Amino acid sequence: MKLRKIFPLLTAVALFAAACGGDDQSDLDREMDLALAEDSLAELGDTASAEAEAPVEQPPARPRTQQPGQQQPAPDPGPQYREMTVATGTAIQVTLDQPLSTRTSQVGDLFTTTVASDVRADDGVAIPAGSQIRGRVTAVQKSGQPGQAAVLKIAFDEVTVDGATYPVALTVAEANPTSESRSSTGSKVGKIGIGAAAGAILGQVIGKDTESTLIGAAIGAAAGTAIVLGSSDSDAVLAEGSPMTVTVDAPITVERRV
Repeated sequence: MKLRKIFPLLTAVALFAAACGGDDQSDLDREMDLALAEDSLAELGDTASAEAEAPVEQPPARPRTQQPGQQQPAPDPGPQYREMTVATGTAIQVTLDQPLSTRTSQVGDLFTTTVASDVRADDGVAIPAGSQIRGRVTAVQKSGQPGQAAVLKIAFDEVTVDGATYPVALTVAEANPTSESRSSTGSKVGKIGIGAAAGAILGQVIGKDTESTLIGAAIGAAAGTAIVLGSSDSDAVLAEGSPMTVTVDAPITVERRV
């Protein structure tokens, strides 16, 4: 661009120098060479500036590829569990969380017991201490006449272990009820268990005929274990916190975290 602008000027200078003589011609040639060199350098500088201002294109990023033989980290499998089974006949020590009484309890009432000590299977603790076993009242008979026993009958439905519930079939083998008199403040404490006579826990160990004779056919037909204690002027009571022993009637399978 600059060369085209100064070329007519240089031409005029050359014509003037030719008219003036030879020495002036040499000086003019040098001046023309210098002007051409300066114009060329200016054009090169403009070109370099334009190239410097142009954006540089970056090559596209190459996707990362897995190297041969390189293994991806295994995903976290999460918590692992294993099954554990409590055998039939195992004794479980529990304490009652709510009081039960022939005076206040009704059929269908729910209650809970707390496992007092660890219950073990062959490969470790299956039911830890502190687990809850839920039960329900299946029959209530108040003593209303001489010779008629006061009866509570209870059954157990499920055990909760580590937040999960599992069905259970249990029988009360031993309990510690009290007999509270309706006419006085006195009470009689009795420890009763399977195999005793009247005033005992009656379950499948004693035949149905005997159970029906002692506590009546309707009570005997209800599911669960009957706790019999009392007379015409007293009520059978299982106090809150009282200990009980229950036995496993069918295997209990639970899942414990490894």
